[in-house]
Amino acid sequence: GNFAGRIEGNGHVIRNVNIEQRNSAKTNVGLFGTITEKAVISDVTFENVTFTIKKGAMKMGSSFGILCGTLSEKATIKDVVLKDSDLLIDSGCYFGTDDYAIGLVCGIGKSEVVKAEDVTCSATGDKPSRVKITADGNTITLEFVD
Repeated sequence: GNFAGRIEGNGHVIRNVNIEQRNSAKTNVGLFGTITEKAVISDVTFENVTFTIKKGAMKMGSSFGILCGTLSEKATIKDVVLKDSDLLIDSGCYFGTDDYAIGLVCGIGKSEVVKAEDVTCSATGDKPSRVKITADGNTITLEFVD
């Protein structure tokens, strides 16, 4: 959902979180759906977070990222680290439209405010070789090969 609260991590680590998008119930998906303009997140590390976009998940009009689907430009993000984390895309997914956003850190928003260390994106499922993934900074480009 929408996060408009405060996390003052005081150097703590939140680790070992698994997220799965299995259906069309949500359109902004990640550890947080949307980090709103009222949100404050500071001095915290998110480690070993795995976000899997499963076969059958909604793609049209959606935003996906390990930390969040959408990050408001007005949110206060300071000393936030995302490390040793993975974005997994099921090879059975079909993105039949260009009306979606996928990013390593966030689908939409300024991901450079979060320090990303050893964050990867790869295909999973029955035929991972059918998904060609290109990562350029935070932007993920998918090409489905038959």
